[in-house]
Amino acid sequence: MQFGISFGALYAPTERIVKLAKEAERYGFDYIWLPDSQLIYRDPYMNLALIAEVTTHSKLGTLVTSPLTRHPSVIACAAVTLDEISNGRAVIGLGAGDSSVRRIGLSPSTSKQLSEAIDIIRKLCRGEIVDFRGARFGLRFGGRRIPIYVVATGLKMLRLGGSLGDGVVIHSGTNSTLLDLALKAVKEGAEAAGRKIESADLVHMGFCALSEDRLEAYREVKPSIMWFLVRYLPLLKETGMSLSGELIGRVERFEEYSEEHDLHHSGEWEKAMEMASFLPDRFANDLAYAGTPEDITKKIREIESRGFKQVIIRPTSTEYWESTFRTFAEHVIPNFR
Repeated sequence: MQFGISFGALYAPTERIVKLAKEAERYGFDYIWLPDSQLIYRDPYMNLALIAEVTTHSKLGTLVTSPLTRHPSVIACAAVTLDEISNGRAVIGLGAGDSSVRRIGLSPSTSKQLSEAIDIIRKLCRGEIVDFRGARFGLRFGGRRIPIYVVATGLKMLRLGGSLGDGVVIHSGTNSTLLDLALKAVKEGAEAAGRKIESADLVHMGFCALSEDRLEAYREVKPSIMWFLVRYLPLLKETGMSLSGELIGRVERFEEYSEEHDLHHSGEWEKAMEMASFLPDRFANDLAYAGTPEDITKKIREIESRGFKQVIIRPTSTEYWESTFRTFAEHVIPNFR
């Protein structure tokens, strides 16, 4: 099993991010993933270039880049440049977009837009010529095969990942029913494209909160879980995990509040935890890597048994980021080495 660390929720200056990325490699993380949301985080490609200079073997990628905020040709240019700087360690995490598009009044990419972007980026990186919307263009310094990972939660995007991705980052909870549903969608996409599901790297991503007090870990992760519930209630209903009418109402009110305050990206996590405290503990258990190090090790064993090759953890907040990162590295990763 390989491990990745998402730098999401770490609202730190570049100097700190680079230092922690170097530490992450030393701790045994195989992938370093930086968010690409222009109003919240520093530019990921600039930071990844600096990280490449202080690391030697960890893969370096975005989680996630949107083809709406960056034209596919711009993404290809940045990825090839990073691949040159890092001696072949660049990866591209591509997705529909969330805060990067919503905060500037756009909607996430459609599956058609994402499919077109994957095709353009892949061809440009390889040095091929692209014909698109009446224009014919190529990357003068292309000629590299950079893996494109489709980051998805919804079934339509999971199918797209199975169809076109070099890898699929599944961000759909740790509950076995949700995992089955997600893997089924990836397999359907692969088969529709004449591929086997094994042709794409299977990666699982989850929000992560660790504590010797399981209930405290659940409390910490609930604001992140609310983000999931607000966007993917239909997916949960397909698994029988649907909320009661009263809870749906509270989730919807939370959504209205978070449109203005965005607790998922909050700099005041204590307030966010208070706002999300009504959520039953079972959702924290089913939708995240939350609990004791032993709990999380057990969950990852199950993930591994289903064919996943990498687990990416996403700490909940700036306040908890470094403690989560180090506790996971010291008490979970060694169980898989």
